Amino acid sequence: MKGLKAFTHFVSIPLNQMNVQAAYNSLKERMLAKDYEGVSPKLFAESQRLHLTILMLKLDSEEKKKRCIETLNNSLKPITEEILKYEALRLDLNNANYISAKDKDYARVIYIEVGKSEQQEAIKKISDIIIRSMLKANIVNDLTHISTHNELYHPSKLHLTIMNKTFVKAKNYKGCLLYTSDAADEEDSVDLGGRRIIKKKK
Repeated sequence: MKGLKAFTHFVSIPLNQMNVQAAYNSLKERMLAKDYEGVSPKLFAESQRLHLTILMLKLDSEEKKKRCIETLNNSLKPITEEILKYEALRLDLNNANYISAKDKDYARVIYIEVGKSEQQEAIKKISDIIIRSMLKANIVNDLTHISTHNELYHPSKLHLTIMNKTFVKAKNYKGCLLYTSDAADEEDSVDLGGRRIIKKKK
């Protein structure tokens, strides 16, 4: 919206481990090997930058950036000791979903959801600690992009973006043509976690 400052930074959980990158790159290669409408290499996220976004930030000064880093560092102790208990965080990434473009036959974003599990609850707790710390430090005050149903952080917001229309710098690019009931043939769509969502060119 006009007059509103854009986000400049974000807090995220990196998902660029080698095994995740390998699985992602394999999926990307399989999709590019077929003739899916609107699918090009530019549409995909870079494997080394895969992540789960926790919070978007507007850090418009060096002082605010410094305060943000200090706040994050102070949040690490309760996260590491109380939630993770010094163990690795393991996630279940299995269901594909999408965000429609203006033309509802096309997808603007395709992402993989974090499956419901104890680990999802752990991420929610981690997110709550970080967000509450940022609120207390007056680094953020507008949470409309993450708050739903009166909850500070809602787990349905947590996802791994694998394809995004904004990555393609072309004015007339519509997005990926979505899977529809007339594309029942498995060869005409891509299977992401049991859900076929991209239709092949006719």
